[in-house]
Amino acid sequence: MSEKLRVVIDARLSTGRSGGIEQIVIGLASGLAEVAQPGDEYVFLLQHGDDSWLRPYLGGPFRIVKLPRDRRDVLRSAAKRVPGAAYLHQVWKSRHASKTPVVHVPRSPGIAESLEADVVHFPTTAAYLTSVPSIYHPWDLQHIHYPEFFAHDVWVTRDRLYREFCARAAVVSVATEWGKQDLVQHFGLDPAKVEVVPVAPVVTAYPVPTAEDLERVRNTYRLPAQFAYFPAHTWPHKNHLAVIQAVHLLRDRGVTMHVVFTGGETKHARQLRAEVDRLGLRSQIHFLGFVPPLEVQCLYRLATCMIFPSRFEGWGLPVPEAFHSDLPVAASNASCLPEVTAGAALLFDPDDVEAIAGAMQRLSTDESLRQDLIRRGREVSERLSWVTTARRFRELYARVARTPRVT
Repeated sequence: MSEKLRVVIDARLSTGRSGGIEQIVIGLASGLAEVAQPGDEYVFLLQHGDDSWLRPYLGGPFRIVKLPRDRRDVLRSAAKRVPGAAYLHQVWKSRHASKTPVVHVPRSPGIAESLEADVVHFPTTAAYLTSVPSIYHPWDLQHIHYPEFFAHDVWVTRDRLYREFCARAAVVSVATEWGKQDLVQHFGLDPAKVEVVPVAPVVTAYPVPTAEDLERVRNTYRLPAQFAYFPAHTWPHKNHLAVIQAVHLLRDRGVTMHVVFTGGETKHARQLRAEVDRLGLRSQIHFLGFVPPLEVQCLYRLATCMIFPSRFEGWGLPVPEAFHSDLPVAASNASCLPEVTAGAALLFDPDDVEAIAGAMQRLSTDESLRQDLIRRGREVSERLSWVTTARRFRELYARVARTPRVT
């Protein structure tokens, strides 16, 4: 008979702004609903505010506990309404940019301890020090590989916290063998402490779109008959700029290629839009912003191919999602992506605009290649499921629960 477990899953994130991690929390919840044992209890710790992004996927011995609104959040919100506050904040940052920041490692708000949790699972990179044995996910070490994408204070804070939480955790979880080796190499972790747990495409937890849904999305966004799809927040490492340049290169050769971008827009989006305007590509590059899960599923089914030019990934969640949706993929050969694509995608150098343009053109014209990649992608997707992922985490919860408390 399996032991009963009380697990706190710390899911304090802002919906629509957390990239693939939000989708992973949803997938984990849906999988745990299938594998929970009698007597198990899973408590999802959320931010103060809306919980509709997660609640529909909680079925089983689950409950939600929300943190009270932090006084600092109230002050930040009030400051945003003060004229000139943003400018003063930037002045303050510029004056302190060269100084080494003092990193305050957060401590537990006390909820996991008061609930007498057996395990705290941190599926996001945000964590805190707790006496309860924990599982921590440092999804990637992008700051080490691409420090230029981080302000100095952000780099220092991220590196310090990741190292602290990895050291404190009973288990450090990653999605790929590449990610494990990266942690072992750069953080000096014991390989036995790092567990590789692949995650599944989250679209399996969402409703399947109907023909009416597909038509509505096509009409709402005025989508062209053929387009390449790229779902990702507009962070610099995602490499949207190279796709824009590839579309321009094709146009100069007489090939009209449309690309649809979805995902939260960061401040980098302004540069991307400016480049689209400079190159005269506004009719071919479509920025849809953050779209709800059902519409993402529709876009996977309406697209001609998915282009994924990211320079760095800890998993690359859209890749297995595209495979699951029978959408052929052209992806970067950087970091873990050759492992994740597993021979089922066209791979290219993310810094080679010519190669990106060639991959998009091939996938829009070569039906034999498209069907071959669809078949291979389906085989990769069938090896992944949230039930399998959740079952593996349930095993880790039981193991971690037996480890001594941290003082």
